[in-house]
Amino acid sequence: MVKKMTNIFVYMPKNNIFMTVLFVLLFFILVLYFLPQQIEQLFTTILGNLLLIFVVLGVGYFDYKNAVVVACIFIIFYQAIHISKKEGFETLASSSPVASSSPVASASPVASSSPVASSSPVASSSPVASSSPMASSSPMASSSPMASSSPDTWSPELVAEFLKYQNVHNPTYQFDMNIVKQQATPSDVQYLLQNNKWPWSQEVQDLYKNAISQNLLISVDPGLALNDAQSIYNEVAMKELLSFQTKEGQFLLNGAVLGHTKNMPANVNNVAVCGTDDLGNSVLQKKLYTGYDGLDGHMIENVTTIRDSDIPSVVPGFRFLNKPCNPCAPLNSPPDYSCPFSINVGDGNDVSKIWQMLWGVQPSSVSSPSPSSAFPLLAQLKNELNDLRV
Repeated sequence: MVKKMTNIFVYMPKNNIFMTVLFVLLFFILVLYFLPQQIEQLFTTILGNLLLIFVVLGVGYFDYKNAVVVACIFIIFYQAIHISKKEGFETLASSSPVASSSPVASASPVASSSPVASSSPVASSSPVASSSPMASSSPMASSSPMASSSPDTWSPELVAEFLKYQNVHNPTYQFDMNIVKQQATPSDVQYLLQNNKWPWSQEVQDLYKNAISQNLLISVDPGLALNDAQSIYNEVAMKELLSFQTKEGQFLLNGAVLGHTKNMPANVNNVAVCGTDDLGNSVLQKKLYTGYDGLDGHMIENVTTIRDSDIPSVVPGFRFLNKPCNPCAPLNSPPDYSCPFSINVGDGNDVSKIWQMLWGVQPSSVSSPSPSSAFPLLAQLKNELNDLRV
């Protein structure tokens, strides 16, 4: 009896599959703890994926069973990382009356493994609606051509009724009336006063509820969240808010990572991001960080405007749906939705539904690749190899 128990005890460490699983898991946990960005890049870039494939093939050369185990572990990590980076709607899901984050196009070159330098839409602690002309995801933040009324169409009495209503129902919010009057018509306000909610089309309601249901951080009933949102945001404001929670919106607000300059901090990347030219228009700019100034130590930043026709060759996964144009036009005031494009961040070239609505394009026109992007994987691999030479 003692001999059998001893054999079982001795046999377990000799189980190759068991030891392989244990070793690989411990190895990845340690590396993930000390080098999280490098591990993320392994699973989110083509070069990293090729390296993982070669690792599996190398293990399979010696033992195919261990190769299967390693491949399964890689697949689990791959799915976990990509699910964690899945588009979610994190701003309006909270029941607290907090205004959405200000998505003014950030020039911060914070590292990101995705071609689009995404940022978490963390809610701002202030419920004050921004009046910045840069397209803010705060729904009161920019005028829009979708609003069919001018500021003069609101009577002083209607403005007073609207403010009185908001003081009673949404006392913690402040509204920029110049912007609200550009977004909503007097009939919209009358509907709000009579029904305690703004009039939204069914399509916008469905988009909002779908965005709420995809939120991975907060679980809230989409119907209840819809009622709360409709009591605060008019339809034009909600369209703007929804648009900047998508991959296209995040590209406009935060840009795309183009590579890393040697000897620069690990979290400082070269980026292509929407900026402002000398005339005050939003244009796509390339920002390269080449080193530090010898006098005051600040980072040396080389900023150049990217020609519209050169954008697909500079930004990984980017392509125009029509002819080359200015993709940053939605950040102008008022927004200009005349430059449809697609951005592939690992989920294909499909355009988000809200942008299909804003651009007026059909789903059939957003999936066929253009000749310049016939081989997107090879184009992305070329960009990644070029990044290594920067």
